[in-house]
Amino acid sequence: MIEINVFRNLCLTAVLFLLFSLWGCKERNVNKVLSVSLGGEEMVATQPVEHIMTALLALEKDPERSRLLVAAHKEWLTLRMNHCAAVCNSGDSTKGRQDLTECYNTFDNQRIEMLNQQRIALLFNTPPIGPLPNQPMNFAYSPESKTRPSEPRSLAVASAAPMAAVTFANDMTEIFDLVSGRLLSRIHTLDADKRRGIYHFFLSPNGRVLIASYHWTKRGLKMWDTISGDLLRDKMVLPDYIRFPMADGRNFIYTDNNRIGIYDIVTDKPIWYSEGKRPASYMALSPDEKWLIVGRDEKMESWELIRSEGNQISYVFRREETVGNYFQQPASIVFSRDNQSFIGALPSGSLMKWQISELKVVQRMRFPKYKDIRIIQVPHADPFLMEARVSSLVSEAFVADLVKEKAQCLTEHRGTNTRMAALADNLVLLATPQELKIVRLPSSSEMLPLGKALGGIAAEALPLYPGVQQANPQSRVDCDSFQTEAIGVYEGKLENGVRRFRERIAGNVVVNVGLTDKPVKLVLSSYEPVVWQLRLSSDARISEILLSGSNESRIEGISQTGVTYIGNAYSYGSTNPRGRSASDLAYSVRQKTGCGMDNFQGSYTGSLFHIGVQSSGSRSEGDGFYKYVDEYGNVSYKDHRD
Repeated sequence: MIEINVFRNLCLTAVLFLLFSLWGCKERNVNKVLSVSLGGEEMVATQPVEHIMTALLALEKDPERSRLLVAAHKEWLTLRMNHCAAVCNSGDSTKGRQDLTECYNTFDNQRIEMLNQQRIALLFNTPPIGPLPNQPMNFAYSPESKTRPSEPRSLAVASAAPMAAVTFANDMTEIFDLVSGRLLSRIHTLDADKRRGIYHFFLSPNGRVLIASYHWTKRGLKMWDTISGDLLRDKMVLPDYIRFPMADGRNFIYTDNNRIGIYDIVTDKPIWYSEGKRPASYMALSPDEKWLIVGRDEKMESWELIRSEGNQISYVFRREETVGNYFQQPASIVFSRDNQSFIGALPSGSLMKWQISELKVVQRMRFPKYKDIRIIQVPHADPFLMEARVSSLVSEAFVADLVKEKAQCLTEHRGTNTRMAALADNLVLLATPQELKIVRLPSSSEMLPLGKALGGIAAEALPLYPGVQQANPQSRVDCDSFQTEAIGVYEGKLENGVRRFRERIAGNVVVNVGLTDKPVKLVLSSYEPVVWQLRLSSDARISEILLSGSNESRIEGISQTGVTYIGNAYSYGSTNPRGRSASDLAYSVRQKTGCGMDNFQGSYTGSLFHIGVQSSGSRSEGDGFYKYVDEYGNVSYKDHRD
């Protein structure tokens, strides 16, 4: 151990002795240092700094800029050593070593951030390597992913390079060369405190930078070099919810509270923004970036791209229309090839087509077989990619064309996390739990009629929203001629103590229907699949049954009355049909019947409900029903034994 006074004297002598004392700090595990050669002169720096400096110089192709980078780096090393030398004057050797370590760490962290800033800019400007793929191929995941399979949760492709990034449920991301099929790198992308949130992955157009934008509960931005796997940036960013990149890959359309804007992720600065009255809930950008569609609450807005002198870009507001609640808002959007319209996939399992200029709905269709439809843009084409869930375990992928009203199934797969991305030359990339593969899209002549490919179409009248012309106006409904009784559960009761372990097992719910003042439109809603067991008295009057929520539910005990599936809205938490938890279900019911719900009964795990007065013929001896009026005025009949 070097004595304190000797250590102090060494630190205050010439640079040669200072370097020797710093090397001694390594022996004390104060700070790991190494000697490297830059430009023929020996300097001392920490390994992370020198690693990033070496990577930066490898990217810089201009000899003069490389020379300036080396010179600036040497000046920084001298400044760092001279500034931190003073900490060696401490009378306490332990404190002196701690101060020295903290000083080096502060300098090094600042240097690393600055060098990575330059490195990111150079990586974005690096020319793409290799041609784009032009034929179907299959690629194998890494041995680690094969040994311990994990479903892909994200698929990103480079728009100008043959590179793809697959992120798995275990938060590992694998980078592939789509021409050779070679695995380029494997990166641990999200740590434990971020993986619980909402995130999106993107690749720069040349494929050299992997970007993860995440929010809730944490929010920020992470970036990696796809070849080396080095983390380039991990920081909180001002824009709260970064949604998607523009064509250059470095400018992102984002939302932040009530603001929408454009954000440069290389310089870490917004370049344009516009304040609004309400936060944006969804956005979509046309492939040519001319139109930006923004959703706020029940409103939809269109914004048009403006380029000013100096090629500065911004968007100007054009129009606003009402579209409805959550279940009437598009979850994903694709644009037509002529840029005159766009198609939105609704959570209810419907596709709706809007005219961009007027935000007018011109077409709507629902596919009863599917729900949770997600659509993906194919650049410069009317066909688009479509994934839809058949059940909790099975999904199907399609290519669909609403212009020619044709579609074709691409694949059926188990699980809900298979991902798709459009490539050039009429190809599509599929990331399944087993492999990554390129398949060719069928031509129009090979595709089937839309209804046949998608298991049937339920034609739907356009909703009565302000500014939207009604295709098939409904006649005025007499809401006094019937009563609407709604029942909602999250799940039904399983028999014999069976418990669910992620499986969507149908539970049983018994509904006793007796005498009512008016004919009943019965609404049955659930999240999990339910076997609705109807027990009708001889004087029960059911005019229609509306099924909502899980389309895997079925009804027993009645056959003569038609059953209509009205979407995937469900409610169970409130007996108030006007309450927030029931508002989406109430909206779906009103869209179908033209009237609201008269009564609502809800329970998380439902097993038995009663509607109307039960006649003696429908009860066994000892049954006793009573009339129950809740705090909202809803009337129901309950069994004393419940």
